[in-house]
Amino acid sequence: MKMDVILLAVLYLSGCFICSMCIFHQYHFVNVSMNWDQARNYCRQNYTDLATTENSEELNQLISTVSSAGYSSQVWIGLYISYSDQWTTSIGTDYLNWVNQARNDPLFVYYVCYGTSKTSYYLDENCSVKHPFVCLTGSQMVFVNETVDWLSAWRYCRENYTDLTRDSYSQWYTDVSRVVLDGSQAWIGLFYRPFSNWSDGSISSFTYWDNLPNPFVQVWNLKGVADLQRSGKWRFVPGGTTLPFVCYSISQLRIKSAADLNDPAVKANLLKQFQDRLQHKGVTGVTLKWREQADGKVFHKDEETDVTHDEC
Repeated sequence: MKMDVILLAVLYLSGCFICSMCIFHQYHFVNVSMNWDQARNYCRQNYTDLATTENSEELNQLISTVSSAGYSSQVWIGLYISYSDQWTTSIGTDYLNWVNQARNDPLFVYYVCYGTSKTSYYLDENCSVKHPFVCLTGSQMVFVNETVDWLSAWRYCRENYTDLTRDSYSQWYTDVSRVVLDGSQAWIGLFYRPFSNWSDGSISSFTYWDNLPNPFVQVWNLKGVADLQRSGKWRFVPGGTTLPFVCYSISQLRIKSAADLNDPAVKANLLKQFQDRLQHKGVTGVTLKWREQADGKVFHKDEETDVTHDEC
């Protein structure tokens, strides 16, 4: 159903309610293969952005949109990874809790851990690979010739010395390279932690990660896909891959009322009425939600609107 018909249905329901934005989230499947950046540019030029799914209802709506077009494989969505580097020495005495959380992090496969050798200053690796490691005790470097994964190396150094070594002074590489055995790559205390983001800047606690094992790939250009062969579950693939994609568009609605529409109970009740009314009218494939503004409010009075009359 066209958006203008949907708006009329909501207007019919709203009667005399007052001014602000009700967000209509519609998905659009584009069955043209592009890389992630090209797909995002296309969506921004023709719709709003690459698809964002902030709850299970929206995810089901996206799946339905793609499936109805006869497509059943991976599609680009608006997810991407950003990274923040950190030294283990910056993590306090609760590091064991941090280690346990990291192991259970669905993005742990995308962590990047660093080692060093006599011939290379920094070497990035999958954190699950096993290497010897270099611990720090005071200002001394200690090479531990046991092959373990990065998290195990960190724990060993914390429990037996001070920490995994870090680049804390100008002679660091000279000193650490002296203790590393020839031909060995040794873990150090630097890692890059991944964060998932949405292209449109949305923030949501909803996730739907795939539990398939992921090979260690070039992590600096990972973008998100929803895999319809895996019930729409998310994972990251290299952004240069060419795939079809899903865009979304939104529409905003002004309404009138003298009530306090920023009251949480009023907002929830109004949104439920809107959604129920759309379903009653036979409108499918549309999810309604309120979008907060920078000040945390949904509704703002239009000062140019005369609200002295209640008539619709």
